[in-house]
Amino acid sequence: MILVVWTLSFLVSVAPLLGWKDPEWSNRLNNEYKCVVSQDVGYQIFATASSFYLPLLVILVLYWRIFQTARKRIRRRQ
Repeated sequence: MILVVWTLSFLVSVAPLLGWKDPEWSNRLNNEYKCVVSQDVGYQIFATASSFYLPLLVILVLYWRIFQTARKRIRRRQ
C-alpha cells in the first residue's frame, strides 16, 4: 500500500515534466518568472482524481468495512 502511494505521488508530480502540460505553459513560465502548475484539463482531472478522489474512495470503503465488522460483533454479543 505504501508503494502504491509513493508511485501514484511520483506519477502525479512527474507527468508535467514528461510533457503532459498545456502548450502555453512555457510561455507563462518565461513571462511571469514563477512556478506555474500546468493548466491542461486532462492533467488537472488526473491529478485531482488520483490525489483526492481515489484516496477518499479507499478511506470510505475501509471505514465501511470497519463499520460492518463492528456491527456484526455487537450483534453477536447480544
